[in-house]
Amino acid sequence: MFGAPEMIDYQEDALLAGYSRIEHTEQLRFDPGYLKVKGIKSFPSEKCFRDLYSQMEEGHLAELEGLNLWLIKQKALWEGPCSVSLDYDDTVITLHGQQELGEVGYNPRYPCSERSESNG
Repeated sequence: MFGAPEMIDYQEDALLAGYSRIEHTEQLRFDPGYLKVKGIKSFPSEKCFRDLYSQMEEGHLAELEGLNLWLIKQKALWEGPCSVSLDYDDTVITLHGQQELGEVGYNPRYPCSERSESNG
């Protein structure tokens, strides 16, 4: 459905918008303003990008990596210095059964005090 040149163009758009990870390209996929400006009705999923990159030769991946770094540097030069905050959560969530269908949420069987003690 999407050709390699189109997908590289979309990936460049994602990088320029500040989405440096493939997982974050989904932001453009659901951005009606972006879709309208590009004149497209659909945008490749994260899986499409992963499939494309998994089929590429090592040399082409190296070229894309170089382009990626160049775009990130250009964006940083354009924006200038800024403050960065790192916020992380080291909470371990245990899922049982079908992990791919699991959802993180409140489970009354495990009150918050038990979870925090076990993560200790």
